[in-house]
Amino acid sequence: MNGFRVTFTGLAREQFLAAVSDARDEERADALMQSMGILLQKLADDARDCGEPMYQVRSMRMMIRRAALVPIYIVYGVHQSRPEVVINRVIGMSEPDPVI
Repeated sequence: MNGFRVTFTGLAREQFLAAVSDARDEERADALMQSMGILLQKLADDARDCGEPMYQVRSMRMMIRRAALVPIYIVYGVHQSRPEVVINRVIGMSEPDPVI
């Protein structure tokens, strides 16, 4: 297989951009972008081996999966017969409270 084509829904793109723009500092924004880059590469290489399956949408012939790489959590669909991935949800994980 020559890899998967990875796209975002409009909402997922907005969620990612909002997570980056809402980051408390540049270090957090960089971590969000780096984690997303790694996940995108893993999805492009072999989306069926990334993350874990959640459920199947038979009418769309897609397996819905989820993956996380701190500080990003994504939900995406992988087409069952074509090398296509659609990211439909992006969540920036909350940061732990500092220990005092």
